[in-house]
Amino acid sequence: IADSGLVLAFAKISTESDVPVTIPFILQNENYFFSIEPMRSQFLFSGISINGVTSEVFDLFEVFRYVIVPASTVASKNINAANLDKMTYHEMMDYFDITP
Repeated sequence: IADSGLVLAFAKISTESDVPVTIPFILQNENYFFSIEPMRSQFLFSGISINGVTSEVFDLFEVFRYVIVPASTVASKNINAANLDKMTYHEMMDYFDITP
């Protein structure tokens, strides 16, 4: 998947919020991102300080979601990453016919 498919990641600030943000996400001095560890079959959600100096507690998000889009779907929909960057969470879910 990491080589030919697509992985989308989202987070919610609280469990009551219904407006997820797309990861990676930057807020003030905090940079939230995700990485894929294929050898260990893991998705890691992380946060770092942008300035590299400040100690931060990265507790902004309570809920994370990742969506794996197979290579066959990527090819059939002729997906352009630039177009996905302009979509909201709900638009992406509609585009891929996924229940939010």
